[in-house]
Parts: sequence; C-alpha cells; structure tokens
Amino acid sequence: MGLRYISVTQTQAQRGSAALGGTFRLSFRGAITNDIAVTNGVIAATDVQNALNALPTVPGPSNVGVTVAEDFTINSAVPYGHLFRITFTIPELQGNVQAIEVVPSYNLLTGSDAAVTVMTDGLETPQQRGFGLPSVRGNEVSGQFAVTYRGWTTAPIDFDASTTQVHTHTCAHPSLHHLRVVNVP
Repeated sequence: MGLRYISVTQTQAQRGSAALGGTFRLSFRGAITNDIAVTNGVIAATDVQNALNALPTVPGPSNVGVTVAEDFTINSAVPYGHLFRITFTIPELQGNVQAIEVVPSYNLLTGSDAAVTVMTDGLETPQQRGFGLPSVRGNEVSGQFAVTYRGWTTAPIDFDASTTQVHTHTCAHPSLHHLRVVNVP
C-alpha cells in the first residue's frame, strides 16, 4: 500500500499579504477531481477525500478506496499550510499505484506564494514535507511462496493462489489430509 502526501502551502502570511484561498484539482489515473476549495484559509481533509473517492478511477463499493487525514505539523519553512496523508485502502489500489497529480490548468490557488504539491515515492525533501516520515512507494506483490512443515516443503505456490490451490499443495504432505485453509485479508 502506498502512502502519498498532498501539501497546500503559503510560505508567507504577514501584514499586507493575501490569505490562502481559491481552488485546485487533482488527477488520478487520468480522471480529474472537481474543484477542491480553500475556505477562509482552510481546506477540509474530507473535501480532498470526497473529491478523490468520486473519481471513476477509484474503484470499490461507494468509492471508498482512499482515506485522507490532515497531518498537523510545525514547520518553520512552511508555517501556513495543510499537509494531507493519502492512503489507498482497497485491494484494487494496493501495490505500486500511479501517483496523484496536480492539474496545473486548474490550480487556481490565491494568496502570497500559494502552492499545491503532491509528494510521492519518497522523492520529496524533508523541507517539503516538514517532518521525518517520507511518502512511500507501494509494494507490488508478486512471485511465489512455499509452506514448510516439519522439514517438508510444498511445491511453489503462486502469490495469488486460491484457498483451494493452497489446500491442494499443502495436503500433498503425507500427514496433512484434514487441513483447512482460510483466506484472511
């Protein structure tokens, strides 16, 4: 499962500077969100989450494949910003999924030095993220595994084998005839 961050920042907020406002849009797998608004300098995590989950490229029942939480950080380099942690939560979006992107033509943020940045695959700098945890590239599961019991090992089993296939391989052991195999997600 990958971990992505979206940072919406305003690097200056002092007398005479404009407050953070406006709208922006994000893209995932080619689909573009509706406007995500900044209201009175605030962006709600639920607005980002609802915009991403409404995309046709986010599968799942009622499109609940993405959760968004705001990470509150103290960062002297970016003191006036929002940092959102994006987590893909359903199997169809696990592994090394494509990056969320900012759609430049819809980046209509206003305010002094306002910017929106997507941090992905651990490529951002500590100054960009403002804290110690980097974004994470998802893990793509593939390959084969084997089960070993009392010195006996099954033939290789594909990573996505059904419970019936795992049962067939493990029951080839001379004393494992009454084995129950359960898939626990």
